[in-house]
Amino acid sequence: MSVPGASGASWGDLFAGLVANAGGDLGGIVKASIDTPTGNPAFQDGTGNWHVVQPAGNYQAAGNYQPAGNYQAAGNYLETADTGQQSVAGPVSFMQNPTGTTAPLGTSDKSFATTEFAARLNSGRNLNTTVITSSQTYTVPAGVYKIRVRLQAAGGAAGGSADNTSGGGSSCASSGGAGAYVEAIFPATPGQQIPISIGVGGVGVTGKAGGTGGASTFGPFGSFAALSCPGGLGGYAGTQTSSSAASSIPGCPGNGLPSGPNIVYAVAAAGGLPGIAVLGTAAAPPGSNSPMGAGGAGITVYNGGTSQPGGNAGGWGGGGGAHANQQAAQNAGGAGANGVGIIDEFSA
Repeated sequence: MSVPGASGASWGDLFAGLVANAGGDLGGIVKASIDTPTGNPAFQDGTGNWHVVQPAGNYQAAGNYQPAGNYQAAGNYLETADTGQQSVAGPVSFMQNPTGTTAPLGTSDKSFATTEFAARLNSGRNLNTTVITSSQTYTVPAGVYKIRVRLQAAGGAAGGSADNTSGGGSSCASSGGAGAYVEAIFPATPGQQIPISIGVGGVGVTGKAGGTGGASTFGPFGSFAALSCPGGLGGYAGTQTSSSAASSIPGCPGNGLPSGPNIVYAVAAAGGLPGIAVLGTAAAPPGSNSPMGAGGAGITVYNGGTSQPGGNAGGWGGGGGAHANQQAAQNAGGAGANGVGIIDEFSA
């Protein structure tokens, strides 16, 4: 069959011409091979060894574009050790973990981090927070080299009201004070054992002043003295007041500031609030709030022979709410809340 426009030549004649010139300088199909590498890109690592990208032999195995044995034929695409250098084939990327020291602070070089930068990047991480609600020995966990201690003392109980069953009058007490609060930061050593005492909330007493909340302490340990928070004082007891008179019960005072080393923040133990009885109506106040808990609820009673207890404090460290009655029996004030210790644990 002739090729159109080829002066009667057949397709076979045309292809025969190409095959006849195969491998020649002007042939239409020319054999392509890489028998000799055109270059040896090289680089040196941090240990003094040179790495050379060097093709060995022919990149093209017969008919398959890869050496026999799945890129693992001898002499092809293998990394082989030689004196002072290693030979590999193809693009090479590597990351090295240096054995030397990093550069000092202030060095300007984007290829490595300074020792100070690496240390600071890893420092100060909050690894864990431990909440302690009872007295015990605290052990510094592994990997912890700095601690922030948040310590709350217990709240005081409110006062109890007087008996008014026979006099027909009213009575109310004053509320309990809140415990003190403190924060401090210390260096620590893993495995170090530190005593911590958690204050117990004050207890209300029928017809009498409320109990004082217990102090919370942390330490002593190492070269550090103990960190200490005083508890809230108890509220005062109420007195009998006739329905035609008025009286007031003063709130208990505060109980001082925390003490100890390395303090960064502190709140004093707050005093309680006063109670008031006027013409048969008694208004008993709520307990004082702490930074970590609300005081117990207060109560107001009117003519009618009722007795209402004050509320117990919630959370940690709040004071108890006061008791009130009108033509009723005496009772106890609300309890203060327990203290707590919260320890934030940091890496170096």
